[in-house]
Formats: sequence, structure tokens, C-alpha cells
Amino acid sequence: MTEGSGRCPAVPVVPVVPVVLDEETRGAPQRIASSAKAQVRQVLGARIVLAAAGGAGNAGIARRLAVGVNTVRKWRGRFAGRGLEGLKDAVRSGRPRRYDDLVRVAVVAAATGIPPAPAATWTHTAIAAQVAGSVFASISASQVGRILAGLDLKPHKVRGWLTRRDTPDFWDRVQDVCALYRTQPKGAIVLAIDVRGLRSRPASDATPHTPPVPQTDPPRHRARCRAGSHTDRLRRLRSRSPERGPDRRRARQADHADLLDLGAQPQADRRQVRGAPPQDQGQRGQRGPGTRRVHEAPDRHQGRHRRPRHRPGRVLRAAGNGTVEGSGEPRRLQRPVPQGQVHRLRLVAGHHQRRGLRRPPGHRSADHVLPHRRLQEAQAAAPKTWKEFADDAAKIHAADPTHYITSIDPGDAGGVDSLIWQAGGKPFQTSGSSKVSINLKDAGATKVSTLWTSLLSKHLVDPTAGWTNEWWQGMSSGKYAMWIAGAWGAGPIAATIPQTAGKWAAAPVPQWEAGGTASAENGGSSNAVPVTSKNKAAAVAFAEWLNSDPAATKALSDVGLFPATTALLKDPAFLNKKIAILGGQQANQVYAGSSAQVNPGWQYLPFQVYANSVFKDTAGQAVSGRTDLSAGLTAWQKRIADYGNRQGFTVTGG
Repeated sequence: MTEGSGRCPAVPVVPVVPVVLDEETRGAPQRIASSAKAQVRQVLGARIVLAAAGGAGNAGIARRLAVGVNTVRKWRGRFAGRGLEGLKDAVRSGRPRRYDDLVRVAVVAAATGIPPAPAATWTHTAIAAQVAGSVFASISASQVGRILAGLDLKPHKVRGWLTRRDTPDFWDRVQDVCALYRTQPKGAIVLAIDVRGLRSRPASDATPHTPPVPQTDPPRHRARCRAGSHTDRLRRLRSRSPERGPDRRRARQADHADLLDLGAQPQADRRQVRGAPPQDQGQRGQRGPGTRRVHEAPDRHQGRHRRPRHRPGRVLRAAGNGTVEGSGEPRRLQRPVPQGQVHRLRLVAGHHQRRGLRRPPGHRSADHVLPHRRLQEAQAAAPKTWKEFADDAAKIHAADPTHYITSIDPGDAGGVDSLIWQAGGKPFQTSGSSKVSINLKDAGATKVSTLWTSLLSKHLVDPTAGWTNEWWQGMSSGKYAMWIAGAWGAGPIAATIPQTAGKWAAAPVPQWEAGGTASAENGGSSNAVPVTSKNKAAAVAFAEWLNSDPAATKALSDVGLFPATTALLKDPAFLNKKIAILGGQQANQVYAGSSAQVNPGWQYLPFQVYANSVFKDTAGQAVSGRTDLSAGLTAWQKRIADYGNRQGFTVTGG
């Protein structure tokens, strides 16, 4: 009541906002109001709007829907002002960000870097501790998980190069880059240029099911590895095929028939080069000998029989592997496995690979041999010395400037290692558990760098990535007269370019001195049983049987793998076997001879996987640029020596 009047003050009247729906606009609110999946707030708003359009008052709508009058007024006003958009949930500001961009970048940098020894993978707790030490910010492990989840980053599946360890002002640069995005200068445009390369090759051919795909250089400094697995590639290839049903299942079985372990055939071996004649369809459903013979293993473990599954892609991903673009060879485990994680650490020899020169011989071994084409244009037999090799290279390129004696892959560290090994070099030496010596300037490395720098500078060899579609086409067309490969090389040739059967032959690797017999190795695989295995005894027994039983080792040899036992190496049936892709040559005699002449004393680094991963960024640049390979090897040596010291090793020679 007002003073001296005895009357109540007047209550202001709030005008009712009219809601009008015609036949066209009524449908959307009706669908939302009757939806069982729409948000509760949207359903309530739609019911209020429909009731208001029917002429009901605010108080009546509030009583009917058991809400407040103010709620009814709000939804009326939102719909009248914004239409159907007014029924959607409004964007809220949310809780203020507690961590700035620098902390988030530090989380990503840790997750895409290398964890401190002896950890094999990052945990959220370890990342939080790393962030605290790098940007001096306190962050919980759960918050680390939320940041990584928001970016779809999984530390155990990431291999990245975001943090450049040799960039001391990295964090200062991060702040400058983030400032460009947060406070963009007026009138300026910020361009984010991805390092995924420009197109370096023509687009791939279009098919009835897929458009042309631009071919780009592989990304090198990505936060996440984009390399596809063997299974991924097979899936893409199958999607182009009209096969369905049983025929497609049989083809899938044939694709995986030979892949029984981590050291199975390279990815490129399992596909057909575009333009090459298709293989006999009648053979696609046949299983390889390796698959059939698995069932001949002694049945010593009744009740523990496991049905064989051919899933190499899953195995490689679980092992932290991937396949680098331009390379058909599966990589090794990304980090050494602690002894406690491997059952007994018993050496179960896998497929010992010897390495050679000239086009690929015929089995997966490390014997250095020289597969070469039986082409009249070459007008020469396999060179016996490296001097003859250089002379033949000049003759071949002079006869046809588009042809080369061979190619050299700028990303193939193992290939260069084997050349140095065969030349008598011993660049990597380890003593004790932490002392490492690196010398990529020794006599063997100097021989190799001098020869190949000369070949590259004179354009007598082709510096191109191996195992690509273009490379296989060059192998098929005769662009390359030889392939420096292992004794397993004939298998990929037979599987990928079978139309060249009879045009290949195997020969020993060229020698640095006339009359020499030195060889080297490159690759190999082994079988190990994790301590977490539920059936360790059965697994160990199978591994021993697979690599020692005469029937099993013969089965592996039949599918193109080089034998791991000296008994099979000396078997007359093995030595006298004629290999079809090599024109019936008894090439196993060449491989066995190379195997017996491998230079002793070679050692690999404890962190060889890392060394191989940075080869392309150092020595590989000299190969692709046709510059001094010795300088490239020096840069590689410094890079891996710095890494070894950071990992706690005492490295000399960096």
C-alpha cells in the first residue's frame, strides 16, 4: 500500500508475445515435440510454442507443462525473435580456460616425442611431469588425458617430430606462432603451410571406382604417423575390385597366405604393378606352402591348438611398426624390448638374410648377391668388381639416357649399411652396456661414399625411392639393369612383375679387389615369446619347430624365404633347385656361397631404429641431391651420436 492512500500499487502488465504458425512452419515444432531423440530443452520449447500458437495463455501453458511462467515467456520471445533457431540451445561461454596455449603445446610436444629411458611409451602422469619441467606449469594427469582426447592423439600410437631437440629457442617460437593466431594483426592473413610435400610425381591412374590420387612426398615432420599398414593397403586395393562373395574371400586368403611372421614378404610384394598383366585368377584361391605346413607342426600341446589367423597389419601396428612411404619393408620394433618382457630370451633364428647386388636373387636372406637382367642391351655379364660395375653403369646410361645400372633409395639406411659392411667397414661398435663408437669415415665407409658420390654426380644411378609403383614399373620395363638386394629378392619380383620371368639372373656381389669373395647381410627376422603369453611352452615349441624342423624350414624356403638352418643350405635338393623367375637358374648355389662369405665383426647400434629413421634427413639428402655422400654420412653420424648421448649412452666419434 502507498502511504496515505490505502491502495495497492499498480502491477505492470507484461505484454504477451503472439506466436503464429502456418501450415508450413508448424511441421518442424511438431516433429521436435514428438521426437524421442531431441534434447529435453528443445522438446519443452517446441511444446510451449505449439500451445502458444493454439491461443493458450502463459499461465495456462505453465500449469499444463509444470514450468514457470517466466520459462513460457522466454520460449515465446525466442521463437518470435529467431524462429526455429530460437528452439536450439544457446551457445554458452563455459568455464574459463585454466591452461594457456603454451601448456597445451607442451602436452602435445611431450606426447609426440620420445619418452625418457627406460620407459617405452608415454603415460598421462609422465607427460604431466614432463610439462611441469618444460614450461613450469602444474597440470594433472586427467587434464592431460582431456587435452589429448580433444586432439585425438594417442601417445602409444604416435611417432612424431614436433619438438626438434636441436632447437634451443623452441618454446619462444611456439609463443610467437600462437600469438599470430590469437591476436591476428589487422589486415593480415595468417597462412598455415603443411610440410606434406608438393606434388613430385604425376597423379595415380583413375579407376572405375576411384578418382586420380595426387602423389606427394611423404610427410616428415608430422605430429602423427600417417603411414599405412599392409592391411590398410590391401583394403584399398580390394575396394577397387568387383570381386565379391567367396571369390573375394579366397583372394583375401591368398593375399595373407605367406605372411606368417614380422619378417614376411614386403608390402609391395603382395600387389600387382599397374599396367602389368594380371595373374592367373585360378591361382588366387590357393594357399601357399607356408600356410599348409603350419598344420604339420607336432601336436604336443593338446587343448591349446590355435586356429591360424593372417592379420599382418594388426601385428605390425601392435608392435609399433609401420611402413615408411616408398619402402616396402616392415620396420623393426620402435624401441628395444626389456629382457624381462621376453620369455627366456632364447635365440630362435628366424630368416637369416644375406644381401647382394644386381637384380634380386630368389630368397629372403641377407646374402649380398647381384640380381641382374638377362638383356642383350646390357651387353655384359654381371660385374665381378666395383670398377667393372662403374664401367657398366657408364655404358648402359650412354646407350640410353633413361636407363641406369641400378637405383639407390635416399631413405634406405640398411642398403648403405650393407654396402659399407661388404666393403669391410665397421662403423658401429658397442662395448659393455652403454659405450658406443660411431665412425662413418672408416676405410669401408670411405670406399662406398667415394664410389657412389661419383656414380650419383655423373647421373649413372637413379636416386629414387624403392618399392613404389613407379619403381616397380622401372624394374619391369628394363629401366634398371640390376638390383642390389638380398637372396629374398626373386620372391618380390615373381609376385609383383611376373611378366619378367626369365629376364633375371643372380650373381655374387661385386668385389673391391679382383678375386675377392666378401659379402654382407641386410635384415633378417626372429621369433620371440612375450612373458604375457598364456601358452609360452606351446609358443616356444612352435617357434623352434618352425625354424629347425626339416619340413617347416623347407616350407619357408618354398614360399621364398632364405633358410635359417645350415642343414637346408647344404641340402642338394635345395642347392640344385631351379628358380623359374630367374630363368631356371640354380641360384641357391649363389646364395649359399654368399652366405658363407659374410664379413665378420659387424655390429648394429642399440638405437639403430632411430638411426635409420633420420637417414633420409641427413645422408639421404646427399643421395637425392647427388652431392658428396661422405658429408651426408658425417651429418648422419653427428645426428645419431647426439641422440645416443641424450639417451644416456657414452658415444664417441660424434
